[in-house]
Amino acid sequence: MGLFDDLEKLAKTVATEIGKNVKVCPQCGAPAGVEQKFCQSCGAQLPEGSVAQGAVCENCGKQNDLGTKFCIECGTKLPIAVQEEQAAAARNQQVMDEWNMYLGQYPQWSFGGRAYNIEDYGDGNYVFSAEFNNYQEGYNAVQQYSQILQQNGFQPAGQYPSMEHLYKMVGGICYHVDLEHCFEGDHNCPSIGFSVGEPSGGFNYVKPQPKPQIDLGDIKKLGKLFKF
Repeated sequence: MGLFDDLEKLAKTVATEIGKNVKVCPQCGAPAGVEQKFCQSCGAQLPEGSVAQGAVCENCGKQNDLGTKFCIECGTKLPIAVQEEQAAAARNQQVMDEWNMYLGQYPQWSFGGRAYNIEDYGDGNYVFSAEFNNYQEGYNAVQQYSQILQQNGFQPAGQYPSMEHLYKMVGGICYHVDLEHCFEGDHNCPSIGFSVGEPSGGFNYVKPQPKPQIDLGDIKKLGKLFKF
C-alpha cells in the first residue's frame, strides 16, 4: 500500500471519528452537534443518530466510511441513505403542496425526477423544475406531461398555434403552459413555465378569409351586358 493509500485510509478514519459527534440536517444540510434535536438553521427535526451511526449497517453491524450508501460487507442500504431518500421525498411533497396552492389550475406533476422546485416570478408567473439523470429522461417526462395537459383541455391557440405553448380558458382567464424553453438552462433539469394571458391574436383567434379576387374580364362582360 502506497503513501497516498495510507493517507486516504487515515482521512476516512478521522472523518468517521469526527462523524460520531456530528449530525447533518436532512432539510438544509447544515451540521449540528449530536445533542441537538432540531436544526438551528431551518428548524427541521434532526436524525436520532450521528453521521457515523448512519453509516453503520443495521444488518451486519459494519461501520462503513462516511458517504457510503450501501454496506461494503453485505450490500444492505445504510440508514443514512434511507434518511436522505425520506428527506428528499418530504421536500418534494412540500413543493407539491405549494403546487396545489399556486398552480391549482394545472395538472399536477407526477412524472418523476428529484429536487422539485417552484419559482414565483409574480403576476401569476411560475416556473417548476425537476432534476433527472440525463436529458432523455427529462425530455420523456415533459412529453408525458404535455399529453396530460392536452387530456385536461389545454391546447394550441392564437395566431401562431404551437404544441410547445398550450392554453386553456377557465372562467374568462387564459392559463398558459410554456414547454418551449424547458431545456434552455440545465439539460438535465427541465423548467416548465406557467403564466396567465392570452396568446398573440387572442385565444379564439380565427384566421381571416382571403378576399375574392376581381376578374377584369368578368367586369367587361357585365359592362357589355348592361351597357355601361
